[in-house]
Amino acid sequence: MARSKRAIGIDIGSSSVKMVELSRSGNQVQLERWKMAKIKASSPDEYETGVVKALREVSMGMKSKGAEIVTSLPGHEAVFKYFNRPRMDQNELREAVELDAAQFIPYDVEEAVLRVEILDEGDEAEGMRVLLVAVRIDAVDDHLRRLGDAGIVPTVVDVDSIALANLYEFNQQLGQGSVALVDIGHQATNIHFCADGISTFNRAVDWGGMRLTEAL
Repeated sequence: MARSKRAIGIDIGSSSVKMVELSRSGNQVQLERWKMAKIKASSPDEYETGVVKALREVSMGMKSKGAEIVTSLPGHEAVFKYFNRPRMDQNELREAVELDAAQFIPYDVEEAVLRVEILDEGDEAEGMRVLLVAVRIDAVDDHLRRLGDAGIVPTVVDVDSIALANLYEFNQQLGQGSVALVDIGHQATNIHFCADGISTFNRAVDWGGMRLTEAL
């Protein structure tokens, strides 16, 4: 199936919702427009309503027909685990990881959405380098419900720090050497390290621009 020539990215933060609309022609990507709406909430109980209102605001006039709608979950919602495995195919790897995932995540495996990615095929001696990403099903459902309440059905749901690396790779072509990718949000910061084009470390820190503003 041919990929869509248009994409819409939606980011739900702690203080605002952002939307960008992109078009693609060959290898060139152009920003068509962007919008941002503040999440108006004076208490945690009002956050849900504030998010939906902000989503509706940024989606007004959004040309979603035929476009991929991409969004992502906050980094603190995900658990990242890097480990080595003997060389095996993707299906065998997934079965093996699902059996052992209980020791890597702080909640029941049945409550999580699991994704496994082979980062490096390695050799027979060292085996493969693998990344496991786990997110609570409830967190995914809550994210989709907020979007759904605003009439938005996403095509892709990612995790912030993974999306950050994907974006950098698309624009800069991750290659030799080490790269530190840092996304400072209002209340949290996502950090993603890559070495020689391979993800090596992920962390979401509960410290963001709000602290900098308070310090100033």
